[in-house]
Amino acid sequence: MKVFSEADIIWWKANPYYIQCPFCESLHRHGVNWKANKLRYSHCEKMESYLCCFPLNDQGKVAYEIDKVRGRYINICVAHGGDTEYYHGNDDDANADDTVDEGDDDVNCLAIELARKATIAAQSEETYASLHGDSKELVIINPGHGIAPFEQKQIFGPISDCVNGETRAVQRCLETPLEATLFVRGKHYGRSALMEAALFGRVDNAKVLLENNADRYIKDGENRAAIDFARENHRSRRERYDRFGGDLTSSSNRRLGHVEDTFRRDIDRQEIVRLLGGENRKSKIFFGSPPTLSVSKSYSFTPSPMQDSLVLHGPIEEYPITRGGKTVARLERGGKIPWTDDVFYISESVGHILPSHPYDWGKDGRFSTCHAEKQLIAYFIDRHVFLPRDGLPDSKLEKKILRVEESHERFLSVTEIGRQDKIKALKLDLKSVKSTLNGLIASTRSRPLLKLEARLKILHQRRDKHADLISMAYAPPPASLAEAIILISSHPCQDCIVFKDKVNKRFGLSIQLFAAL
Repeated sequence: MKVFSEADIIWWKANPYYIQCPFCESLHRHGVNWKANKLRYSHCEKMESYLCCFPLNDQGKVAYEIDKVRGRYINICVAHGGDTEYYHGNDDDANADDTVDEGDDDVNCLAIELARKATIAAQSEETYASLHGDSKELVIINPGHGIAPFEQKQIFGPISDCVNGETRAVQRCLETPLEATLFVRGKHYGRSALMEAALFGRVDNAKVLLENNADRYIKDGENRAAIDFARENHRSRRERYDRFGGDLTSSSNRRLGHVEDTFRRDIDRQEIVRLLGGENRKSKIFFGSPPTLSVSKSYSFTPSPMQDSLVLHGPIEEYPITRGGKTVARLERGGKIPWTDDVFYISESVGHILPSHPYDWGKDGRFSTCHAEKQLIAYFIDRHVFLPRDGLPDSKLEKKILRVEESHERFLSVTEIGRQDKIKALKLDLKSVKSTLNGLIASTRSRPLLKLEARLKILHQRRDKHADLISMAYAPPPASLAEAIILISSHPCQDCIVFKDKVNKRFGLSIQLFAAL
């Protein structure tokens, strides 16, 4: 059974969804169909199939949130926007120690590095064949143009073909039994034909070599395997530049002997990395375990030493590691979001009457809406539940748009710049449209007009996003997150408990409040 590359959905709406192609790394768009299989053809020149992975599964587990501001679902397991780019830094010195002091430690590090290289070289002498010593077949090269013919090892021809992407010539060499093994294994310092194909992005040659049992794991004298030559780094870029005849000296005007199609070759090198990685790209989506009260009992709030704050103690997260020396980092994202208005709206939606309090400051129930438990419930609902208003036009937004449109029309009708009949004149003289419009826009008199038009544009964008949200509310995914446990530093008040129960009943949720004391 064929195994397909997996592509995680980054975000989606009621109909289209967007994935990062495992072949070209670009964003591709497909239509949502929950009943059809998730195999799709890539839109790039590869035209291969990949399996689109939504952040929800058949067991009802989910790994997405609703972004109601932008009108979309977002996968919480993958990066978005610019963060979808994979980091391909210069990893030539990935194992170097950058904390060593000057003096004896520098000498020790240099000695260790030289010993490592010497060990690799010694192993390579035993492991790899020598092209010069072991290759026996000779050919006569006749360059012409007055240059005398000369003898050359025949194997150098296929090596050049491999670099230049001549797949048929490489295939013919591999069908010749005498030196095919030597060609596949490589030079005495371990630089194999597969490494050359990886370095220069010759994906078809790499496939042919792998089909003929080329060893993807052997390393050269610098301890690099074929996959390292395909990965993007400064060292490989520099070698390609030098071998194409480049000269980095400031005084050199030498032209390259060969100009690489960098865009296509980079795509091919990404494909080679996938081939040499030993498996197709896998989904990064991870479904956590549902919350339980037994786990929540591991947490507790205690006063700080200065008695001016409460400290939450307990296990933060469990991170699987592949080896003992693996480092884990965690980013805590700050920022406070006011949820008071949402608590008011949710209370109205579920039929909950907020109690009055002396600190309501003019609006009944305001103090109760500020309770942390209610605001966290509002946050959870915003990310995972469609409220009644999400499926309706935003009346407040429509009123704002109407007010700004009226201001815009009024500005055009009563101000000097609005009364000037510029549009008719511009239509009569199309050649001057651009320059005249630019002159009008640049004038200080048009600044208020530009501000109004900018506000209109933003409001119209918000209306478009809300229209997307309405479509999503009427066609939700087959699974959504419904369970949550909220840890609090004191016993919840009775009103918060009643609010929680009504929310659970109205929206089919299972939110629990746990006093971590």
